[in-house]
Amino acid sequence: MFGPTFIYKVYYYIVNKCIIRQISKKPINLDMQYKETENDEVEDLFLLLKEAKEKYPDLGGVSSGAIMSTYQKLRVENLYVY
Repeated sequence: MFGPTFIYKVYYYIVNKCIIRQISKKPINLDMQYKETENDEVEDLFLLLKEAKEKYPDLGGVSSGAIMSTYQKLRVENLYVY
């Protein structure tokens, strides 16, 4: 499963299908339970995920480097509702 073919597929998607966007909003809602908040940075992430789903309708998951941060993890989980 994690042989050379897998590595090439990961590389292909990173190089060819990666969507990069500057996050322009700031962290406003700092509560552990996130609620939609106008101009909060999570709303930028929501727009990025929406763009990814429109561009790649078969998108089946999202990866985040927020493993050790409960605060960041909850924000990413909140985005899944789209």
